[in-house]
Amino acid sequence: MAFNPETYGFFAQYDGTSESGDTSSGKSTLRYHGPWSQRRAFIKNLLGYRTITGNVQGSYTITTVPAYKYPAITDLAMYAMSYAVKSAGPCTGDPTLTGDQVAYQNCFVDVNFSTPDYQIGEGANADGGINGTTYLKESGSLGVEMLITPQSVWKFVSDGKKVDSEVGIPFPTEEYNITRFLMPFVPRYQADLCRGKVNNALFRGYAAGTLLFLGMEYDQGEVDANGLLTYQIDYKFSCKLTGWNKIMRPDTGVFDTLVLPDGVTNPVASANFLVLP
Repeated sequence: MAFNPETYGFFAQYDGTSESGDTSSGKSTLRYHGPWSQRRAFIKNLLGYRTITGNVQGSYTITTVPAYKYPAITDLAMYAMSYAVKSAGPCTGDPTLTGDQVAYQNCFVDVNFSTPDYQIGEGANADGGINGTTYLKESGSLGVEMLITPQSVWKFVSDGKKVDSEVGIPFPTEEYNITRFLMPFVPRYQADLCRGKVNNALFRGYAAGTLLFLGMEYDQGEVDANGLLTYQIDYKFSCKLTGWNKIMRPDTGVFDTLVLPDGVTNPVASANFLVLP
């Protein structure tokens, strides 16, 4: 259900409204008038917020209430970004009660609307993050390392003799990172399920068994309008195109899968990386 200021007793006063902008972005300040007692609920829904329900170690739901869009212009993506409150009417607080001295009958709320910045590659999603959506960006690096191969694999072309020393060959490597913004919790449980394991199925374009989850870094992020702390999460992976459970056979030079004598267990266990939120 879309946010309606009138639900909280607030009405826009278009007299004195200021607007500025160009063909792609804009700014505006709009004054609302309403009851002092409803100002916090009004502001909370005005700026938008995120909540999480359920068990973060299993089933959970992230609910997003988007920021309020400027009602007077529909062709520009202008959203409520900040506010200022000014009291109006007589003071109704009881000076004999602690914490009740500052209370008023009504108030003015000046709401600043603007078009959020959108920069490709800076982690912003299509709406610039104004809707509080948990969004992501990808980063990584491609490189080469020297892979030491068994000496028995190689021979000299000129006389067919076996090489009597190990041979290093260039081998492609890739480091892959996913950064999650505005996460309402730190997914320690989910990360621990995947740490030190390879993907058991295709994951973000990487074939099963080729992506090793190295771990997770996290840091405190913004506090949303509901007072909830959010986090920035960095998932780190390493890709080996041949697969992490394969090595080069010394007799054939072909990469082959390793298992224990039971014929089933690989050196590196696998996990479902889709549990990572």
